[in-house]
Amino acid sequence: MEIRLKGDRGYASHVKWLERKGFGRRKGGLIELHPIEVAYLAARGDASVVMDGRRLGVEDVFEWARDAFEDFATYYCVYEDLRMRGYRVRPVGEYLVSKYVFKPVCELRRVSIKEICGSFENFVIAVVDEENEVTYYRVEEVDIRGRQREGEFRFKGYLVGDRIVTWNTEVHERYFYGGIRGEVVSLSLIEVNIIIRGLVLK
Repeated sequence: MEIRLKGDRGYASHVKWLERKGFGRRKGGLIELHPIEVAYLAARGDASVVMDGRRLGVEDVFEWARDAFEDFATYYCVYEDLRMRGYRVRPVGEYLVSKYVFKPVCELRRVSIKEICGSFENFVIAVVDEENEVTYYRVEEVDIRGRQREGEFRFKGYLVGDRIVTWNTEVHERYFYGGIRGEVVSLSLIEVNIIIRGLVLK
């Protein structure tokens, strides 16, 4: 199969296996390929690449792809890894898309919370380290509210400086308030404020 380069895209005659395996987008009788896809197919030996009538070697193809797409190396590592894992993944803007939406990121780059909290379901951050190993982190919204329901409970405590001290260990063992040493539970005033509705000092 031959891919011809034009601008920042590659074009191949329509071949069914390309579409079947999720490569490129059909445009009339041609398949338009992203630079990452061109480089991947060239590296695998599945395509010969031509630019301005000259056949390019794999190194030349990678050099063209690097110039055509910003942060090519990071995206290529993730794309290649996902393909090896059996994902039919497509480059779409700054993402690689299959049943998940992957955001490739170099481990040396700072990432904002806004980038991580994308508006996609099945959103995954793909972090590429200096050895080109990829680690995937699925982004999910976590409900940090506990499921434990606290009824009113009573215990006897003493104000000691800026702490409340009690010998009722249930407040720690059952409700996880305070710190325990031996049979003594020490509560901060902040914790006391949190549980004040259920706290009765005698």
